[in-house]
Amino acid sequence: MTTGIIHGHSTLQEAGDGGHLRLAVAQALTPDGPVAEPRFFRGIAREPHLVAAALRALGALAGRRYTSARGTIHHADPIISAQGDRLRIESFSLCTGVYARLDVFASGFNQGHIGFGTTNVDIGPDTQAALAQVRPGAPLAISVGADALDITAATPQGVAQLSERQVRLPPLWLKALGNTSEIAGFLQPAFDAPPAAVRRFVASLPSSSGRRARGYLSYRRGALIFGARQAPGAVEVVHHPRLEILRPFVAALGGDTARAPQAGAPAADTAAARPGAQVGAQALPVGSLRVYGPEAGTRRGAAAAGVAAVELALPHGRLTVMLSPGAERGFSGEGSLLTRLAQAGGATDAGDVARVHEHLAFDARLEVPALAAATGLSEARVRAALLALQTSGKVGWDMADSCFFHRELPYDEGNVAATNPRLKAAEQLLRAGAVHPATRGGHQTAVREFAVRGDHETYRVLIPDPTGDAPTDTAGETDDPVADEGLWCNCQWFRTHGLGRGTCKHILAATLFAADEESNAEAP
Repeated sequence: MTTGIIHGHSTLQEAGDGGHLRLAVAQALTPDGPVAEPRFFRGIAREPHLVAAALRALGALAGRRYTSARGTIHHADPIISAQGDRLRIESFSLCTGVYARLDVFASGFNQGHIGFGTTNVDIGPDTQAALAQVRPGAPLAISVGADALDITAATPQGVAQLSERQVRLPPLWLKALGNTSEIAGFLQPAFDAPPAAVRRFVASLPSSSGRRARGYLSYRRGALIFGARQAPGAVEVVHHPRLEILRPFVAALGGDTARAPQAGAPAADTAAARPGAQVGAQALPVGSLRVYGPEAGTRRGAAAAGVAAVELALPHGRLTVMLSPGAERGFSGEGSLLTRLAQAGGATDAGDVARVHEHLAFDARLEVPALAAATGLSEARVRAALLALQTSGKVGWDMADSCFFHRELPYDEGNVAATNPRLKAAEQLLRAGAVHPATRGGHQTAVREFAVRGDHETYRVLIPDPTGDAPTDTAGETDDPVADEGLWCNCQWFRTHGLGRGTCKHILAATLFAADEESNAEAP
């Protein structure tokens, strides 16, 4: 209860009693300064049946588990953010192996106001049942704030006013949010598929309880194809039935796919939005699907191996879905941020983090150069601060707009190591004097070698040397191949996982050592 979040269960109250969804909300750092417990969103959905289907799908995802392993999370809530020009709703599956985010732009609401704020809310079974009755054209009014999220829905049974109470946002979601943000930055568009192909593909998805196949998704001969063999331009997807969250969205769209997303000319009041905000960059025709995969042949791509993402174009918005590299692997355990955290020295300067944080105002688009100019920090220090803010879930990455965005969650980014046990173990190795530079022979001057004393033996570690020559690919040429561009260790973890789940604690310890050396050399 350190975050002050209310524990409870969802209830559906009778219409007319003033019922509403009770929320806890982070203080809004708006462009006009901090606002305590603001009512930050009001609007009537232009596509009520689609918004209702989206709320149901994202609420259901938060209670869905795709792994046979028993987890510690038994229930979680979607996260809702208002960012001046859009409403964002995010959710994970219970196993954190599936991430979904709905962006609804201002043009998707009538007679409303989009302010600035973040909260998380339980969308329970009673509310989902009522939302299932919403039909096209039926009024659906939504209001989000510190004291309530009100939903008034017209159904065949009459007008329903829905009431929910929220449960605690799991700390595991914070790790998943940070890793998802980092991995999303390693993905790039692979191909687009038109609405007809998307409808056929989604209709053909097998049950998610079936065999967990690893295969490749491609667009060939007018069809989205999932096959066992890699075709040119295909994206690796593990257990593709997890894309079942697309079903209610595609069903709600029906055959209405003859128009492009209406990303401009917002209908809601967005006077508080910063000038120059862009919405829906590189928009797709409604019902189309953009598929993202890892960058080929780079360390960034290696860190995202097996991860796939799709973007479904909607009227006035889009749905983004990311799948982890395995049905048994959640984004909370991927460790994608670890190497960069170590390169930043483990705990980024708290003053830098605070300064950057002060300039965040629920921006839908965060630009590093603009933040550097506003804070007086270098772009490198701004990026390091944003990295720390990612670990607390306060900064995410939007693949469609290729930029960071801000959400405010009630967690402290100050103690980064506390939420990253591997980084904490690496810091302990460093403090214990277990890291020693070694002399590396041969021509590989872009790589530094270390001896790191572990629990059972001393391990040999290689990391890139930023002061050396450009890395060369020595894979297959030596007994210690630097296949991952300079990162290597002979411990069992690295032999098993490589960089697929982040680096081992020995590589992290060596990276921390090198970061400390560089920092001391730069000190006056």
